[in-house]
Amino acid sequence: MDRTWSEWMWLPRRLRWIDIPLEDPLCFPDLFEFFMWASIFGVVYYSFKKIVFFPYISTPIAMRAGVEAKVKPHPPDNTELEALYSVSKNKPTAEMLAAAVISLGWPERKVQRWLRQKYASQQKSNIDKFNESAFMLFFYTSFTIAGALIIIPKPFFGSPETFLREHPFVSATSDVWWYWVANCGYYLSHTYSYFTQPKVNEFYRTLCHHSMVFLLYVFSLSLNLVAPLCHGLITHEVSDIPLLLGKLFLYTKNTKCSDACVFVFAVLWVVSRLILYPVLGIWPVFQIPYLIDSEYWPGLVLCLVYTIVLLVLHLIWTYELASAIRKKFQTKTHVVDYRSSEDEPFDNDEEIVHKQTHFSSFSNFENTHRRTAVEGRSIS
Repeated sequence: MDRTWSEWMWLPRRLRWIDIPLEDPLCFPDLFEFFMWASIFGVVYYSFKKIVFFPYISTPIAMRAGVEAKVKPHPPDNTELEALYSVSKNKPTAEMLAAAVISLGWPERKVQRWLRQKYASQQKSNIDKFNESAFMLFFYTSFTIAGALIIIPKPFFGSPETFLREHPFVSATSDVWWYWVANCGYYLSHTYSYFTQPKVNEFYRTLCHHSMVFLLYVFSLSLNLVAPLCHGLITHEVSDIPLLLGKLFLYTKNTKCSDACVFVFAVLWVVSRLILYPVLGIWPVFQIPYLIDSEYWPGLVLCLVYTIVLLVLHLIWTYELASAIRKKFQTKTHVVDYRSSEDEPFDNDEEIVHKQTHFSSFSNFENTHRRTAVEGRSIS
């Protein structure tokens, strides 16, 4: 931690940087070093995903499982409609559509068909979606297992209040520190990928989730909140495992297994995001001033604000998940994950739109996680 940072912002009242020794084991995390290594991990993840995982692991599995690789063809070149599409995608206003019809001398349906075909041609194929979901499943499963092995044996697991009584004179062991780095590196990589893909319905909400995740990394490290951050890590990814597995089943058209997975996800989501996260991630942070006989200080207050924002995102996604499950029983369709659902264009003028449902992780909320599925640590 850079000692030039304002003491009134980051430290409890009556403490100064000079009171906190830099030598191990009582030292604050170094933010520059942390994010330097997290960025390196992010580059490694992205390279591994594109160079190794997609072509040699997930794509062969998808092909063998019968996932469709069909890509929609591009419409004929048309400069005027390209300009219209850049502004309104496949949903122009009535005035914009009428202007294009008059300018081109085309029937209205022909203009609409061109816009829908353009939109469809820019969407990812099922193979691409399978690959992304498979990589996220690989990551979340690996980090859930690693988190169980690293964090559960720690003395503060399950009782963060005892550990927080020593705040801020606490430190993370090397295995926990590297686990944080590796986890944050994935979110950096995932966020970069998210910006390079076509925007989905929940783009801005997921972006909000990911922004909260990064801010909470900064604040948790700056405040040296070891126990809350660790509890968040161990609970954050577990619910997205059945969700992503359900997506893979859906892309292989195994709808029964995908629906079963999403119900398992719903249970884990409620337990991890609505019970464990508030109890182990938010409430202990509220208690810190009382445990150390201090007052709330600005850095801690901002950290609490971000944790509550993430909890609100969790509640919103929970409501939408419950609505999707209720719709599943009422209409016998598949459950939609509103965190990443995309608008599917008509294939022809007579087709009734049926949005193909699919699932994704929280980030985004959370990813995210939320992904999002943010999405305990002071992070969802």
